[in-house]
Amino acid sequence: MINNNKLVVSAWPYGKKVFNLDTLEKVSIIDLDKTSEFSPVWRTFGMSLGSYHIGKYKLNSDVVGLMIVNKDKPVVLKEKDKVAIITPKRQEAFIRELQEKGVNIDQ
Repeated sequence: MINNNKLVVSAWPYGKKVFNLDTLEKVSIIDLDKTSEFSPVWRTFGMSLGSYHIGKYKLNSDVVGLMIVNKDKPVVLKEKDKVAIITPKRQEAFIRELQEKGVNIDQ
């Protein structure tokens, strides 16, 4: 949900991250099948079933990120030490809305 230039990513009871659109360092669409700094190393609190992941995961970059993912090409949001990896319900519309607000997207 985007409101007042803030993007709120929430997955109760696993956590919530609030990102300021002006200070997002990275927004990109990634491939979870390829290793990157955002690849999950292990789940610290949450659940996984196939390509569905929800909860807190330690990532390759040693950051604990919030994951809400149900397919292989999720969106990464990174701001300082906060990371969320999400699959929005309407991913194309979500990306378009971020771009309209001036956020650069790596694809």
